[in-house]
Amino acid sequence: MKTYQINLVNGVVLIVIGLWAYLTTTTETATALVPVAFGGLFLLTLPPFRAGNPLTANILTLLSGLLIIGLSLSLVRSLREQQGLPVLPVVIMLCSTSIAFVYLLRHRRS
Repeated sequence: MKTYQINLVNGVVLIVIGLWAYLTTTTETATALVPVAFGGLFLLTLPPFRAGNPLTANILTLLSGLLIIGLSLSLVRSLREQQGLPVLPVVIMLCSTSIAFVYLLRHRRS
């Protein structure tokens, strides 16, 4: 797969799984929608990234790194509080974003 396709899949996964996690948790907080917002940003930046804009690639790499940090902190908090279901969506979003981050780093080096 090409990097822009990985970015597209990551954006869709973040939106769908993020909304699912937000709607199924008992404590509805606005911070649960942060991955959804990042997914929307990833989809919005897809056309300039596909056109080869290097600034967009740098922005996507930075956003992906920040999201990995945020999702990792959320995962640690969920595991510490021993919540069952909220761990699964966070793990899925973390894996998806990590894969996209690796592809973005490879894209920047080439």
